[in-house]
Amino acid sequence: LASFEAAIAAWDETEDMDAAMVYNTATCARKINDNEKALKYYAQSKELNYREDVATFYMGMAYKDMGKEVDMEKTLLGGIEEFPNSKYISYMKKELGTYYVKQANDLLSNGITILNTRVDGNRNDWDAIKEKAKFELDEANELADKALKYDESNEYALPIKTKIEELMKS
Repeated sequence: LASFEAAIAAWDETEDMDAAMVYNTATCARKINDNEKALKYYAQSKELNYREDVATFYMGMAYKDMGKEVDMEKTLLGGIEEFPNSKYISYMKKELGTYYVKQANDLLSNGITILNTRVDGNRNDWDAIKEKAKFELDEANELADKALKYDESNEYALPIKTKIEELMKS
């Protein structure tokens, strides 16, 4: 990585930057988990119109690795819109599906926890408890739908939806 960066720093400004070298610098940074530099160089690669779809995907993955899932989501959604014919679109969609399922599962768990607060002593509060849980379960259902929109084969989204349906009936 240091050698790639030294070459970029020494690049003659009168010459066009070697886009492949910038992309490879990003890949090198990604391989050693230097996500900040990977983001920087993948963004430059995109600016140079070099492997923009792949760079977008790996930018999303760098954000994910950094715990910046909102930025990952935004990047991948943008990539899906910008590069609808990319062979990397399925990877972008799968990552989004996984992201949405994780959120849906968390909300489902919250809804179940809320429903489990019902005890003999608070039966009069049951309608309020159900309404509070319904909010969480509705959000979970919407996220499971989003997961299936982007990743139709996501094996976890349908069971979440089924569980929500069962809970809403009871």
